[in-house]
Amino acid sequence: MTESETKPSNPVMDFCRLCKNTEISELFAVWGGLSMVSATLGRAIWLDMGVFTVFPNLYVVLVAGSGAHRKSTVINLAESLIVVEPPVNFISTDLTPEALFKSMKRGERMVELPEGRVVRAEGVVIADELAIFLNKKSYERGIAPVLIRMFDCKSEMTKETIKDGREKLTNVCLSILAGSTADLLRAAVPLDAVGSGLTSRMLFIFTDELPPPVPRPRLTSEDHERKSTITRSLQQIRRLEGPVDLSPAAWELYDKMYIEHRSHPFVSSPILSGYASRWHYHLLAISMIMSASEHPVQRQVIVEEKHLNWAKVLLARSEAYMPRVMTLITSTEKGAFVEMLALYIGMAGERGVVGHTLLRGVSHRMSMRDFNEGISTLVASKRIERMDSPDGVAYRVRR
Repeated sequence: MTESETKPSNPVMDFCRLCKNTEISELFAVWGGLSMVSATLGRAIWLDMGVFTVFPNLYVVLVAGSGAHRKSTVINLAESLIVVEPPVNFISTDLTPEALFKSMKRGERMVELPEGRVVRAEGVVIADELAIFLNKKSYERGIAPVLIRMFDCKSEMTKETIKDGREKLTNVCLSILAGSTADLLRAAVPLDAVGSGLTSRMLFIFTDELPPPVPRPRLTSEDHERKSTITRSLQQIRRLEGPVDLSPAAWELYDKMYIEHRSHPFVSSPILSGYASRWHYHLLAISMIMSASEHPVQRQVIVEEKHLNWAKVLLARSEAYMPRVMTLITSTEKGAFVEMLALYIGMAGERGVVGHTLLRGVSHRMSMRDFNEGISTLVASKRIERMDSPDGVAYRVRR
């Protein structure tokens, strides 16, 4: 084996480089890479915070206005690279709470720790479209409480079934990497689920910036080597095991970040206060992933100041769009039409979009009356502006 084959490499950074010459947005590439490492780690590493424990699992939902943002591409690429031993337990997306419980049960594996053998029930849900996995029917069947407890990595979960009686899971850990278009997000997340519980544990990663067109994306020989490097790095990460610690300087920085975040506007938001209360958990989980990615062969994962700073920047980028994502979920039907029009107009950029072209793109979702009322609302609220074009009246985001 050559030196290049054994030298540790950062799989998150390599994944971003792999996506560089494609139409995958930079933001989606970063979170795809983080989710890939998160799924590989499971609950093999942990940070003891006294009254609670932080594990590196994530519930990530990539949200965009259309298929042009290549949500499915980045999700499927991340999944294809998780080729490790022991294998990761990939879980079907068309699930009832009972089926999810059974899938986690089938994925149980024995792990040797210094204190003895333990059984872990780990898994990852990969879903191109979140609404297939989460929808009104699945919520009515009780999927949300199960997902909450699995995100929280409970040491024990039990469930009564008619067929099998009482079943038990131990040392649970679930990760999710899913995609959603903006207009289908309301179908996946009911209004009464917003603000606390499950949605506060989810990271909604939104973008409406169209990437430059790449008519024929190709993988170079360097890209193929990079894929092999990522797989080797993930295998090294799969072998990590044990408690995580922060360097003294990182602990000091974390304390400062935690205190400062108490004055963040989200703390007093009716729909984002739940997320704000768990912000420090997300910060630490991402920092753990970044440290494990940077040093996959370290004896113990140590979070440093730079890992906390990276995590804070990543969360800040996603938080910039969180109010908009929550608006998409909580809006009425007419409000959803307004947000859909704003999204399409925003995607057109500085050039704007001609009225009849815009109408053609949304006519399957709204009537002419809804269209005109939505445009009038956006103009009156100064979110968009009208302008003349050779093809007629056009609209663009107000500068």
